[in-house]
Parts: sequence; C-alpha cells; structure tokens
Amino acid sequence: MRIISIVGLKNTGKTSLTSKVIEELTNRDFNVASIKHSHHKMEMDHEGTDTYKQMESGSDFVVGIG
Repeated sequence: MRIISIVGLKNTGKTSLTSKVIEELTNRDFNVASIKHSHHKMEMDHEGTDTYKQMESGSDFVVGIG
C-alpha cells in the first residue's frame, strides 16, 4: 500500500489536484481510496462537495472524517 497526502491552505487547488491524481491512478489500474479530513461539519455524496468530486474521479472508497 502506498499513501499520498495532499495538504494546503484553503482555495489552493487541493481538491483539483486530488481529483487528477485519482483519475491518473485509476487509469493505471490502481485501486484508490481517499479520505477527506475536516474540522468543520461535512456533507458527503452531494454534488459539488470534495467527497463527491473524489468519487466522480474514480476513487473506489471515500471516507469523510471530521
């Protein structure tokens, strides 16, 4: 198992980068799981949320931790 961590300030492109990494890894036949960490209340699986974007990018498993 390999782990990639993407961390940064708000509005710096973390979700866009994460989505591109997920897409590339799934295109190369890797199984991908992603974890969204937040200190704020989160909603999952709603269009436009970070977790939704991760699922749409091809992540096999998405977890939200708050």
